[in-house]
Amino acid sequence: MPQKLKKAKTKSGRRGNNEGSIFQRKDGRWSGQVTVGYKTDGNSIRKTIYGQSRQEVARKIAEMTVEVNQNGYINVSARDERNFEVLCRKWFDIHVAPHIEDITQENRRNLLKNHIYKEFGTLVIEDISRDKVQIFLNNKAAAGVASDTVGKMRQLLDNFFTYAVDVKLVRANPVPRPKRRRRENKRDEKGAGAKKALRKEIRLDVLRWSAQHPLLKPIIIVFALVGLRPQELLPLKWEQRKLSHQIHLHRRGD
Repeated sequence: MPQKLKKAKTKSGRRGNNEGSIFQRKDGRWSGQVTVGYKTDGNSIRKTIYGQSRQEVARKIAEMTVEVNQNGYINVSARDERNFEVLCRKWFDIHVAPHIEDITQENRRNLLKNHIYKEFGTLVIEDISRDKVQIFLNNKAAAGVASDTVGKMRQLLDNFFTYAVDVKLVRANPVPRPKRRRRENKRDEKGAGAKKALRKEIRLDVLRWSAQHPLLKPIIIVFALVGLRPQELLPLKWEQRKLSHQIHLHRRGD
């Protein structure tokens, strides 16, 4: 009896140059790999890339290929030597600990042990992304960890990955820049906090109101016209009114 012919599998299209191996997963997403380095035993280190379409994965692979060509292959060997905790401990012992005081060294080691290694210790160094670092910092802040402590953890990670980029362990530093809160008050040209002056109509209302309060009227007028601070004006006595005028002229440069 003649054998049944096997049904040919439909191919997803011919692979373009430098695309690496691209295939569609069972969940419908596309995946591809690109070689980013080699181990000491000669085996390649390949990074997997995901996308919603073949074109998206091909584009990401092409971008990474250009990056590898520009920066060279990752300078790592076996998987154990790419472990974040192993590399970070080595970096701290050689490049940090000898240059800081014992108490500072103990504090930094505790931050690494109790926070950073627990989050990233089992990961391969190049799998630590900017999003993972930012989520880690966000979670620490949300858990009530002091902002100064969170800042020290960010600085430790930043210093380590700066070193890692320099020695080609990774191609880019994934630690985000610190986010600075904007001050509520705008700053003037000299850099000091500047308050907005009262609008003209409000100033007139204040002066009209002060006319009904003989005790407060001279104080308010001096505040408005001379520009003394409260701690400068309130201690003044009536017979010292000439002094306030002199201060006003001095500030104007007359």
